[in-house]
Amino acid sequence: MFLYLLASLITALILSILIILYFISKWRESSKKAYLLFEQNKLQYQKNIELESVLAEKQKEKEWYCNVFNNTKDMVYVHDITDDLLPGKFLDVNDAMCKNLKYTREQLVQMTPMDIEAIDTPVATAGYSKSDLAVLPDNYIHSQAYKLATRNARQLVDRLIKENQIVHECSFEDRNGNSVPVSIAARIVQFMGRKVVMCTAQDISEQLAAKHALYESRQRFQDFFVHSPIGIAIYDAQRKMVDVNQSCLRMFGVPDNEQFAKFNIFDNSFMTEDVRQRMSKGESIKYEATIDFNDVIKQSLFITSKTSVAHFSILINNMGYDNDFNPRGFCAQIQDISEHRQAEIELRENEKQLRQAEKMEAIGSLAGGIAHDFNNILTPILGYAELTLRMASGNPATEKCMQGIIKAGSRAKDLVNQILTYFRKSDDSEEEVRPTLVTPIIKEVLALQRKAMSPEMEINRMLKAEHDTVMANATKIHQVFMNLCTNAYHAMRDMGKGTLEVTTSNFIMDRRSKRKFPEFKEGEYLQISIKDTGCGMNKETMARIFEPFFTTKKKGEGTGMGLSVVQGIIKKLNGAISVESEPGKGSVFHVMLPTVEAKAFVETSSTNEILPTGTECILLVDDEPDVLEMMTHMLQSIHYKVIAASTGDTALRLFRNNPDEFNFVITDQAMPGITGMELAAEILSIRSNIPIILVTGFPENISPEKTQSIGIRELIIKPLILSDLAKIIRRELDKK
Repeated sequence: MFLYLLASLITALILSILIILYFISKWRESSKKAYLLFEQNKLQYQKNIELESVLAEKQKEKEWYCNVFNNTKDMVYVHDITDDLLPGKFLDVNDAMCKNLKYTREQLVQMTPMDIEAIDTPVATAGYSKSDLAVLPDNYIHSQAYKLATRNARQLVDRLIKENQIVHECSFEDRNGNSVPVSIAARIVQFMGRKVVMCTAQDISEQLAAKHALYESRQRFQDFFVHSPIGIAIYDAQRKMVDVNQSCLRMFGVPDNEQFAKFNIFDNSFMTEDVRQRMSKGESIKYEATIDFNDVIKQSLFITSKTSVAHFSILINNMGYDNDFNPRGFCAQIQDISEHRQAEIELRENEKQLRQAEKMEAIGSLAGGIAHDFNNILTPILGYAELTLRMASGNPATEKCMQGIIKAGSRAKDLVNQILTYFRKSDDSEEEVRPTLVTPIIKEVLALQRKAMSPEMEINRMLKAEHDTVMANATKIHQVFMNLCTNAYHAMRDMGKGTLEVTTSNFIMDRRSKRKFPEFKEGEYLQISIKDTGCGMNKETMARIFEPFFTTKKKGEGTGMGLSVVQGIIKKLNGAISVESEPGKGSVFHVMLPTVEAKAFVETSSTNEILPTGTECILLVDDEPDVLEMMTHMLQSIHYKVIAASTGDTALRLFRNNPDEFNFVITDQAMPGITGMELAAEILSIRSNIPIILVTGFPENISPEKTQSIGIRELIIKPLILSDLAKIIRRELDKK
């Protein structure tokens, strides 16, 4: 039992020892593994530290790359390449691209470059015309445009794969449909073991705008150069002609540039020595050249189609200097100033005419004063002659004498009226202007002229004008042609024979004709030509024939006022008169008058009437004693009661004392103190319904409109005719 127990104990001890040894071995094995694991963990930790360092560097590199990628102002993007060699989806895009195209990054990475590229309508490239596009469906046009864009994109990718990098231009379309022109630099790069395309797109809107502006500037210069009315020639630094425009060729009448190059504008016989020296120094100069093209042709300087003399203004500009201070070139601007020179000549002629007009105006003022005094002298002469003639009824000798006085006075009156007509001082209200037929008046004048001419002289009438109605006074027209025909007769009188030819015709004044007659309005005109075969005139005589008091006739045969009056009448009718003449070859006068489309007035002769009389009281005012006395007798002879006053102040006092006593007022205009118009205004302020007549010997600054605005009934020019005065007085009193 003991042994059994001892054996069991030994067995248990051995087992325990074995177990202990097993665990000791396991512990040693575990310790070794733990040590190895510790060493591995230590190594891994070291690797982790190194990896974290590398990752930090990579993160910095990524941040730097992203910063550069997103902060560049150019659009940068990366896209894939599809298996069929088309641009694939965007792999990445920078902020500039998102901003310029107005898309988010998330939107763009779902798109391809073809989605943002502006596709042009396939007009010429795809073979479609604009008329085709008007009838084709929109979806068909877009599909064709997309096919065309796909083909172009595949060609670009194929070229990129072959060349590895390319640069091309196209246009992107932003989210709003606006086009953005870009220049794209594309290259192949490796990314994660595959080839991708990295692109940098630069917005070239400003470059294209600048390029377009440069093109427009060049085009404007070209247009200016080609179409400029100023002749332009461009030379290089060696003064060799580069180009010349057509205006310059036309000015010189040369056919081409080669011929114009033969004209040396820098050194020629038309330049002064001072200009030539300045030109040799390279200065910008301006000079005038007078070229006789007849000499140019004789000397064979260059081929030209021009003749006679032309004047040119030449401006030669130095177009700047290079770094060595040598001229870069020259630009010559040439203007034909021949018309300006002619205008200067005409201006000098106009100045001469202006001085003549001023002289005529001074003479006119003198003539007006003389006419006033002369009318005051004629008034009592004619008035007393009329009164005497009325009283001398039954006495033939006295009647004949009085008729002679009246006839001589009437001639003097007509002479004064001619003077006033010429100097535009006569009262236009005396001339009743109406549509008047000219042809009958010409026939009447020629009939009268025929009686005065000798049988050896002939009269030819060629009155071909279809429209001969003008706005005029028939008496004045008669006066015009009577003067001209009489002058023609006198020019042939010493020869004893000759021909007076009168022709009429119509012509239209249009824009082309106005260049020759700028003072005329457009419309239809009547031209009357009076031609004679007499002695003619030289240039000196022709220059003075329209001057007042100038005459070539013998003493006592003419006053020198005929043509002056004729010119004054025609100018009033908005017409013109000109003359052509040579010594020994006769003269021809051309009269041009505007026609009117109106029924002509035919004058009828009035019958003689017995002078109307009356018994009313007339206030008569005149500062000339002779005129006052004569008019008093004249009015009393037709039974009127007359109260005379020699001044306006006296007349006004008489009227204020008893305004109801007077039935009529006749007052002179020019009086010391208060004038006739002032007197009339004062009288009308007292009694507004009394009729007043204003009498004047010189109607300067007085018109019927002005007198009527005050309330004056009639304006009469001295000298007075009894029959006219009696009718006016009776007419106005009967109105009352």
